[in-house]
Amino acid sequence: LSSLQLAARVVPLPDLLDPDAIKVDNRHIYITERGSINIYSIIDFKSVAKFGKMGEGPKEFKVNPAGVSRLQIDIRGDTMLVNSMNRVTFFTTTGKYVNEFQVNSGAYFKILGNRYTGYTTSMENKIVYADVNLYDSAFKKLKQIFRKEYYVQANKKFDLIKLGYGNTARVVYSVYGEKIFAEG
Repeated sequence: LSSLQLAARVVPLPDLLDPDAIKVDNRHIYITERGSINIYSIIDFKSVAKFGKMGEGPKEFKVNPAGVSRLQIDIRGDTMLVNSMNRVTFFTTTGKYVNEFQVNSGAYFKILGNRYTGYTTSMENKIVYADVNLYDSAFKKLKQIFRKEYYVQANKKFDLIKLGYGNTARVVYSVYGEKIFAEG
């Protein structure tokens, strides 16, 4: 199917109740929903796999019960990286478990060759910053590559309405191939 044919179709996925995020590659559609990941074929939209559950054990995902921290995934080649609270878990793109790492930050990691980028916050002189960092293959921070003052600061007024998607103070970055693109 061409991309125009795919774009013209609406396909119901009745087994999903409240999806969190979606990623698409040239073979699959990946949809996270609380503590699970659903994989669908991009050709016929049939379910390929569903795995994961909420928890703190191996192959389980810890998510914030208030829904603030949800599963985030990154796909590169045949590798799927899943970010959950204080853990990064690797699967194949068909859902087969590979390994996992405990991490000390709430960073949302993305694959960058044999390294990773991660978004986190830090504090310096009572100012909170949003940082994008470069990490090695064991998730050890190598260096900071981007920094911006965080949009919420103690003892400073802020507009609650701007905390949504229209917030220009948030850090937005993407990884494409071996390059990092950061907003701001």
